[in-house]
Amino acid sequence: MPRYEYINPAENARKFYEIEMRVTPSGRYEVEVQWGRIGATPTRKIHTFPLEYLAQNKYNELIQQKTAKGYRQVGNQVTSNIDKIVQSKVIPKSIVEVVKKKEEKVVISDPRVASIIDELFGGNK
Repeated sequence: MPRYEYINPAENARKFYEIEMRVTPSGRYEVEVQWGRIGATPTRKIHTFPLEYLAQNKYNELIQQKTAKGYRQVGNQVTSNIDKIVQSKVIPKSIVEVVKKKEEKVVISDPRVASIIDELFGGNK
């Protein structure tokens, strides 16, 4: 879960914000957030959406709000090439998951996307 912190001694501020997006077994999309004062018990909220793009929009909106307020990402910021591509919205996460599992053939009409999948997975087979 990516973690953001806002520390400002002049304001006596030591806050954190964590956010995660996931798919439930029922196929709905959740954006879970936890926040609070560093060292205290966090407050937790889960936003649920029927469609992936709605959850992704909420995820991006919440991160943008926090970074605009001065929160900075901390901890392990290394993400895989696949995660970076999904985050950039070039390839929807659902397509990446299917290609990774190779459970079914995915027809890719966008040559940019097909090229990226070929590079990452050795072809869309």
